Amino acid sequence: MSKILVTDLDGTLLYPKRRWTIMTRSNKAFIKDFIAKGNDVVLASGRNTRMLNPIERTVGSNLAFIGCNGGYVRDKDGKDLATHPLPVELVRDIYLELKDKYGIYMWFMMDDSRKDYVVLDRAPRGLLVLGKIVNSLSLKYKEDYELGVKKFVARMNSGEPIYKLMPIFGIGERGSQWASEALVPLREKFGDKVTLAQTSSSIEITAKGVSKGSGVSTYIKEKGMDPDQVIVVGDSGNDISMFDEFWHSFVMDKAPSSVKKHAVHVIRRVSDISQYLENPVLLENDRKLMASRNI
Repeated sequence: MSKILVTDLDGTLLYPKRRWTIMTRSNKAFIKDFIAKGNDVVLASGRNTRMLNPIERTVGSNLAFIGCNGGYVRDKDGKDLATHPLPVELVRDIYLELKDKYGIYMWFMMDDSRKDYVVLDRAPRGLLVLGKIVNSLSLKYKEDYELGVKKFVARMNSGEPIYKLMPIFGIGERGSQWASEALVPLREKFGDKVTLAQTSSSIEITAKGVSKGSGVSTYIKEKGMDPDQVIVVGDSGNDISMFDEFWHSFVMDKAPSSVKKHAVHVIRRVSDISQYLENPVLLENDRKLMASRNI
């Protein structure tokens, strides 16, 4: 029976970063071999489509893509299987509600193009300069973005679909603390209208009921496949929805403990999954182990 590997990108498939080759040789070899054996690979990311084509060229195959945490689900031929945009009025309300509060450094707004729309709130000018330098040196990981309030607001008011809104709260532990503090009132006011997922120092906002887990469910339903055929792997808060829905779940060992407890298996690299595929006995009890987790 064929399998589907659903993998997060940053911190997972693209870990450790390889700015010249995009991913490690072991991960590349594993993905190519997995596909060659008649299996399917789906990329599930909080990102838009920016990284899709470079990864496809690296592994030599077209890949299905779940973008913006399930905001849209696209098969490997580029056909949209589902789209779940945020209502524009909600994007505007949330932006105005949180603007200049809780130490927000910057905002990202994403659609299904390669570009992010970015506006700065309290980010120090030095951090902006550093960010531009780092981005220019990122090679394969270089981001495409439109910077500035005017472009951000114009895109917000354009009427075109927006799939994800993401405020970033500072840096490091302090940023994570501010994000946690903002999450409470945000859930109280908008929790019945949107999906909220904290990832480190950011809060990722998508349409209600939309997550990576829902995106994977949509994909396998369209393909007529069974949950037992699905293997999911990730490393952060926006991957929890996949871990909670699919029992063949793998989490990176560098992930926070709050994320690790949702997955069944812990690995160092995505390529380590090959050991489980070579010895299927290691996967036989996943459903029971998932049910017995104390979360």
